[in-house]
Amino acid sequence: MSKIGTYYNSPAPTRRGGYEIYYQHIAAQRRGSALWIPEPSRTLPPQYRRNGVTIGDLGVISEFGSFDFLFNICHPRDHPIHPPGLPETFTPLPISPSNITQYSEFIGESYLSSESVKNGLVFETSALEGALLMMPVGSNSADLISKARVRKFFKDNAENWYTYANNEREWEVRNGELRLVIGHDKTTAWGMATFSNSTTEEGPCMLKFKPVESSNVGRTYGWEYSGTAQVRTGPDRDQMQALRAAEPPQDGVEYENQTLFVRTINVTLQDTVWKALAFDFGEVEVDDDLSGNNMVDPHPSPPHTDHYRSSKGSRKDLPTSGGQSEPRRVAFENTLHSVAIPTMTPLQLVTPLVGDRL
Repeated sequence: MSKIGTYYNSPAPTRRGGYEIYYQHIAAQRRGSALWIPEPSRTLPPQYRRNGVTIGDLGVISEFGSFDFLFNICHPRDHPIHPPGLPETFTPLPISPSNITQYSEFIGESYLSSESVKNGLVFETSALEGALLMMPVGSNSADLISKARVRKFFKDNAENWYTYANNEREWEVRNGELRLVIGHDKTTAWGMATFSNSTTEEGPCMLKFKPVESSNVGRTYGWEYSGTAQVRTGPDRDQMQALRAAEPPQDGVEYENQTLFVRTINVTLQDTVWKALAFDFGEVEVDDDLSGNNMVDPHPSPPHTDHYRSSKGSRKDLPTSGGQSEPRRVAFENTLHSVAIPTMTPLQLVTPLVGDRL
């Protein structure tokens, strides 16, 4: 079983939400933006949900930790995965399969069915805060090799796409929040957990991830834990059944549509261009502070997020929240400039203990 886990022992003044903890800690593994909700939205067409996030998807990462899909730049306007109402001027940018590399960095092991570890894995930690990602069957990755055409395409169309997102879809997307997927890690089964203690005196947190049962939609998994933790597993068995039953029916298919990480390109419009678009976000004013030094980004770009400036303007450095080292996004006037990612301090892995300890 592949696993990713980190923890911090630095004091935490207040408890944070599960996604906030998960995003910060798992992003330190430098695989892109970690999604707390890997499954595609149930409101999307079955044709999209059967595959999940793919290269070329345009969307935003929501406050809940999901990737909210707008459209895919590689598919024609009338493609089944697209919503109605895409602009008449929309023109796709085909990407050759030869320009996409696919690999498996995390490969599932067979020990879950082994007699010696049939009770699963137990993790124990006394840290104040941390997160775990379990991949019982591993994961598969895909990444765009050459990004030059995609960068230019995004930069040239960014103004129209922000207008579509905010005026046609009414999503209230802020400047710099639109993301174009250039890579992803996906799987068919996963488990996520976060833990948070106010003090070390609360005692260790113990978590056990184990198989629960096998069914016609595959093996399902669950958590047992002591201490303060928030846990999730997936995919949802009923949703997998519904996808198989959708038109056209696909009995027995196992969908690799659970997206653990996305790697993206972001584009920010020049301040004057953004203000001229005059998006109405209710009581939130659109002014210079949106791209100034007082802005705190709710999703600081993790490694493998390229942030580019529209050729119409420049971008200032963005401060980051919290005391941890976060990547800074930098771009310069009239240039496309790759982001310089500072080295992050390696975090200790939560130690797994084989056996039944709960």
